[in-house]
Amino acid sequence: MKLNLIINNNENFEIQWDFPLIPEIGHKLYLIDFIGEEAFEKGNYKDDYFVVTDIIWMKTKSDPSINLMLEEQ
Repeated sequence: MKLNLIINNNENFEIQWDFPLIPEIGHKLYLIDFIGEEAFEKGNYKDDYFVVTDIIWMKTKSDPSINLMLEEQ
């Protein structure tokens, strides 16, 4: 399944999610595990983990998608 990670309301990364469950609001994700070290260093983030603040499910006939809103805490 593909997930869109939206970071601090301005950066968007599409990743392949191969885990059986979607993280819940309030869960922490270590961003470097998903976007890679190079993209992480370019982003100049203060922390290496982000908290899921919102989950947006969109369903279309051809392509259902899930957006995870992440913010530094």
